[in-house]
Amino acid sequence: MVILHIVYESIWIMIAADRVTVELSVVLGSSSIPMGQLLRMGRGALIELDTDMDRPVEIYANGSLIAYGELMVQGGNLAVSIVEKVTRAA
Repeated sequence: MVILHIVYESIWIMIAADRVTVELSVVLGSSSIPMGQLLRMGRGALIELDTDMDRPVEIYANGSLIAYGELMVQGGNLAVSIVEKVTRAA
């Protein structure tokens, strides 16, 4: 009954994975500015990013790039739609 054993292990792995918390981060872009400029910034200050509106955002899980996505609004909240998963070289 090897098939049943493999199915049982897959179900156990899925149940265990549901208990693991992963920190997700979405990076819109980046910028480098002098510290003095940063300290002078107040409410309403704008920071220009090194990206444009059409470029996909980067999605990280625990600090590792896992996918690219597009920003969208869903139910009044900002959301990210995954458009490409990142494959790691073996």
